[in-house]
Amino acid sequence: MSDLYGQYTVYKQWSGDAPAPVHEDYSYLVDIANCKPSDRILEIGFGAGHFMDWARNNGFHVVGTEILPEMIAAARNRGHVVMDDMFSPTDQKFDVIIAIDVLEHIPQDGLRNMLERIRQLLAPGGRLVARFPNGDSPFNGRYQNGDATHLKPLSATSLAQVAIGTGMTVNRVMNPRPLPAATLPKLKRKFMYRVRDVIETIIGRAYFGDRFPMDPNILVILKPV
Repeated sequence: MSDLYGQYTVYKQWSGDAPAPVHEDYSYLVDIANCKPSDRILEIGFGAGHFMDWARNNGFHVVGTEILPEMIAAARNRGHVVMDDMFSPTDQKFDVIIAIDVLEHIPQDGLRNMLERIRQLLAPGGRLVARFPNGDSPFNGRYQNGDATHLKPLSATSLAQVAIGTGMTVNRVMNPRPLPAATLPKLKRKFMYRVRDVIETIIGRAYFGDRFPMDPNILVILKPV
């Protein structure tokens, strides 16, 4: 696995010059998290730094943490504040912690430790917003299996199970909208969402008795107990 992470920036085609981010995706994320400009945000596993660039450009105070040395150096060169290790002692507290495509890389015992640490880093009223491949979805294969560093599929329910006893609990589960890099006109995309909602409802009720999010990725908000 260490060899895979040693070449991860090559695989992801990340460089020190972050391209323009997908504004609509990030706007949706901060809206879901109910972020205010005064909030302190921590992004875990910031990768190429797309979200941090966007958040800073839109007036948010954002700090990042990452395990890839070249991405840490690139982010610092662009003026970002980076925590060397989220488990190191710190007095910092954050209103919102964001993990975009991160939790699927963490083994279950490490995930439990991470949730406990996130609880410690959250300010009163804080929340964690996580996006990851949806283990409950019949359509997640490309997202889950397209990266060899992804571990066992994770769902909102299995994450809630891991969270028991960590001081965190699942508060809200939803499909991530809009779709990444969506370029269709708004009316056409709205129609696609409606069709997707119908398919989701039919499959969910036919096979499981209720509708639940079936997008290939899922958004989950966790809050302290």
